[in-house]
Amino acid sequence: MHRILIVDDEESIRFAMSEYFKAHRYIVDCAQNVQEAEASLAEHSYSVVIADLRLEGFGDLGGLEVIRLVHEH
Repeated sequence: MHRILIVDDEESIRFAMSEYFKAHRYIVDCAQNVQEAEASLAEHSYSVVIADLRLEGFGDLGGLEVIRLVHEH
């Protein structure tokens, strides 16, 4: 089964996307910030990472920071 990581600072977005992918039989992990995403990436391998480009506290660089972390792991 495939595992997806959803990174978004808006709870409603994380919830909606999580429910959608769970209904399609994916294992879904969520993170609300770069630090949580980094911890999840260290613990699991993901088939797909969906990241908000504008995470709170990171301006326009939040999603890009997540991409950098994905490449590191």
